[in-house]
Amino acid sequence: MSVLSLGKSVKHYFNYRRRFESIPGFTEFYNTENQKFSINAVRTLCSLGVVLYSAVGILDYTVFTEHFPLFISLRIVFALVTGTSLLLTFTKWGKAHALHLVFVSALFGELLISFMISQLSGWSSLYFVGNILITNAVTMFIPWRPRVNALYCALSLLGYICIVGFYHPFAIEMAIPVTFMFANNINSFFSSLASESGRMSQWASVLKIERQHEELIRLNETKERFFANISHELRTPLTLVISPLGALAKRGGGWVSQELVASMVSNAQRLLRQVNSLLDLGKIDSQEMKIHLEVGNLKDLLVDLHRASVPGAYERGINIEIQTPPAIANSKFDFEKVETILANLISNAIKFTPPRGHIVLSCELKNNGYARLSVRDTGPGIPLEEQEKVFERFHQVEGANKEASKGTGLGLSVAKELIELHNGKIWFESVPKQGTTFFVEIPFLETKEPVADAFSREELRVTLLSDIARGEAASEIILTEENKRRMQQRRKDKPVVLYVDDSGDLRRYVDSILSGYYTVLLAEDGERGLAEAVTYHPDLILCDVMMPKMDGFEMCKRVREDATLKSTPLVLLTANSSLDAKIEGLEGGADDYLNKPFSERELLVRLKNLISLQEKSRELKQQMEAAKRLQMMLLPPLTQTLQGVKIEAIYRASNNLSANFFDTVAIGKWIYVYLAEVAGRGLAAAQVTYLVREIFKNTLIEEMDLDVLFDRVRRAYVARFPEFDLNLQMMRMNSLNGEVEYLRTNAAKPALLNEKCEIQEVEVPQTPAISPLSSPSKYKTGEVIRFKLARNTKLYSYSEGAYHFKLSSQREFGHGRLLRTFAGTHILEWPEGLTETLQSENDGQDSFSEDITILRISFQDSTWSAAASVPFR
Repeated sequence: MSVLSLGKSVKHYFNYRRRFESIPGFTEFYNTENQKFSINAVRTLCSLGVVLYSAVGILDYTVFTEHFPLFISLRIVFALVTGTSLLLTFTKWGKAHALHLVFVSALFGELLISFMISQLSGWSSLYFVGNILITNAVTMFIPWRPRVNALYCALSLLGYICIVGFYHPFAIEMAIPVTFMFANNINSFFSSLASESGRMSQWASVLKIERQHEELIRLNETKERFFANISHELRTPLTLVISPLGALAKRGGGWVSQELVASMVSNAQRLLRQVNSLLDLGKIDSQEMKIHLEVGNLKDLLVDLHRASVPGAYERGINIEIQTPPAIANSKFDFEKVETILANLISNAIKFTPPRGHIVLSCELKNNGYARLSVRDTGPGIPLEEQEKVFERFHQVEGANKEASKGTGLGLSVAKELIELHNGKIWFESVPKQGTTFFVEIPFLETKEPVADAFSREELRVTLLSDIARGEAASEIILTEENKRRMQQRRKDKPVVLYVDDSGDLRRYVDSILSGYYTVLLAEDGERGLAEAVTYHPDLILCDVMMPKMDGFEMCKRVREDATLKSTPLVLLTANSSLDAKIEGLEGGADDYLNKPFSERELLVRLKNLISLQEKSRELKQQMEAAKRLQMMLLPPLTQTLQGVKIEAIYRASNNLSANFFDTVAIGKWIYVYLAEVAGRGLAAAQVTYLVREIFKNTLIEEMDLDVLFDRVRRAYVARFPEFDLNLQMMRMNSLNGEVEYLRTNAAKPALLNEKCEIQEVEVPQTPAISPLSSPSKYKTGEVIRFKLARNTKLYSYSEGAYHFKLSSQREFGHGRLLRTFAGTHILEWPEGLTETLQSENDGQDSFSEDITILRISFQDSTWSAAASVPFR
């Protein structure tokens, strides 16, 4: 009975394995995950093996003292082999062969123990327990297949018998260890069977969960795409119905053009078609959809559909023809549902077929009692990876033709359900880049009864083919030429608006709204719209979101990346009113977001406000540029020499205007220099620098001590009560002997660079910034420090922005790095060398986050002392 039970266990294992391996993709998934698990298991077992195998050496030392040197040598060899296997598992080769490495290492360990046993008492030695422990360990840790486990157990037992038998004759004493080892091996084998069954069950569950997760993600993406598409497909025609009707209600009917009325009717029919598709879907899901057989003629039906679809195909440059027998008898079928199916197939064929393509409609009777109808096109075909999903709900096949991206993805799914209600079938044959043919077969229930002439289906047919009844767009060439003509005839007082939308009806409607106020340029997709924007630089871009080739989000991103377009106002016009879509658009750089359907007034007001804001922004930019030129004119020359004192400057504004200012004045033997930093930015702060200049100009009219000059400047500044604090660095230099007097508020310390490229800061006491809020009685007069500047030594004075500017990592450049930059660039040509170095530190950017002013002062008289620069009194 036991043998039978064991046999059943083995049979059960193989049945279990075959069942799991029949699951598509399971074998590859199992091998991959098992490999990952094996690596960690092998590392754990090798680590334990090295530690425990070596630790048992203590037993050798205490029990088998005379054999200890040999045994410890063998254990060291095992530790080296196993440790090498452990290290190899961290390599690419080792990860791929982890199970082979542990197989060799573990078997090597058992063979070494067998050799130790042969050196002891042989068959009577209890050391065989070590082999059992290793066998149990590998069975517990390593996810071997049962056949591999069986091979390992067989080799370990055979190795024990051969090695011990080589040193000791076979005797009855061998029965005990061999029996125990054999029994343990049997137990290990069946444990591996159970273990692998458990692992296979576990990984099958994991694979199922992962596939369910992937399916949920796919379904969620499909759902989101469906709702986005259905929103677009409903809101776009609603816009072309509601908006004109709203304007009509306000203005009266005299202004409405025949073309606009036709557009309203066409889009109302298109809207009705989408609603009908959703209603059909609901009826199918609730099993309320029934077949209503009536007398009709399949050939006449196909001829009528062909006649109705010819205008739409012709506008797209597509040839559509029909092939039918001379006559087909009347039959009973659900006329409305079959017409819906065929109209959907014809509409898809026209949308997917490129210009100069060919479509063939055909009808024939088969010998099996079925009628076969087919629609063949010369479109791009259906990619092989998408062919299984063609009849799935909401799935849309990507096509070469831009109109193929439209729709809800319900047409073919509903068609399949309707055909199955007829006990028919639908299938297709497709060759990528050559075309697709859809086949429909329904039972041919011939009848002699006449077709009822009283029931007209013309309105239904128009609705079913509403997607292709009117050409969606003029050709790219026509729109490009029209844009060129409009720009040539443009009036200078009319701003240019570029409108990008793949809906021809919507383009015509919006064009009719805007053309009275703006020069309107048109483009049919984001790719063409971006090209037109680069060519004409419009004052505003109005752009749909859901478009072929390049959608509105991507176009918005590209516009913001273009240096010549990034300031152009851009409005996204979309049917997707969700908050996430709005945030995505605004984060991408859109200035406004307009939902469909929209009113004419709302559209005009939004565009007017944005264009007005853009014009004001341009005026402000021009004013800032003029102020910047004025500021540069008021500065002294950036390189000048006054009475042997050379003063060089780097002056960079973080914006158009700088809140820094410096000036130089020569009075007698003294050269006065000041560097002012206003605690603010923009135009207001720049105006304060003009005030500082005027204060110095009116105050410094005669030679005076630096502390006296500072006090007078402070009082004059506070008396004007500006809104900004002021930091000052002031110095005067004796042009005869190089004596320097220096005073500073809460500003950077000056630095000296000698001829050995050694740089040091000058310890100038700090005085609080000049503030209009400070009390004159409590204000401390600045302390003046005096020192002498040696020949070939340069004095650097700089604003705090020179080291506070932010790098791309958002770290500050830093004061220490600035000083090292002075030392490293002293031999380079000024100011290019230092400027290029700072730009390099600023990731190559020419604009900085802070206003930067750097002054370099040196004396040219060679008769001055070459002593080191030291303070003096």
